[in-house]
Amino acid sequence: MANIFATYKTIAMLGKSGCGKGTQAKLLSEQTGFKVFSVGNRFRELGAEDTPLGRRLKATIDGGHLAPSWLAMYLFKESTLRLPSEEGIIYEGTNRKPLEAEVFHDVMSWLERPYKAVYFDISDEEVLKRLSIRGMLGHRQDDNEEGVRERLGWFHTETIKVIELFRSKGTLIEVNGEQDEKAVFEEMMTKLEAAS
Repeated sequence: MANIFATYKTIAMLGKSGCGKGTQAKLLSEQTGFKVFSVGNRFRELGAEDTPLGRRLKATIDGGHLAPSWLAMYLFKESTLRLPSEEGIIYEGTNRKPLEAEVFHDVMSWLERPYKAVYFDISDEEVLKRLSIRGMLGHRQDDNEEGVRERLGWFHTETIKVIELFRSKGTLIEVNGEQDEKAVFEEMMTKLEAAS
């Protein structure tokens, strides 16, 4: 397993809302010691601040809308550019739009940080089922059906192009996200190993 992470110190987690990328990022972090950068968590932290940016972000997130790409890219670059080359990082929830993915690829290429993008594939029906449970538990304000359907719409118009972009770069790994948590993790690790 060590040889995988001697090759790849950068892993990006991709997929629809509710696909389990946050859970898998946490499991991978525990296995590797890599830190996790979640752009969604960073947005929510900033949205909790009583500042013009915080108030605007909170209204955007609570309305179930995407925060602007320039802000996502700024936070991504802020988390990356001073990162020591030997330090590993897992990106969760970045690369939602093609422009963000192009910048991600350009930054990693320029920094000479080989990366893999892991796509957790689940159906829209599974997303609605999982997030209706998460919404009932009150974990996220935007996990109502309208917010979820809007996020699925972005996925099919924007993020699907990101997946194609990473596939064309030869950096994409696809994992069946509808399995149980342990099986998803095992498939991801097997495919990362095969790619190293």
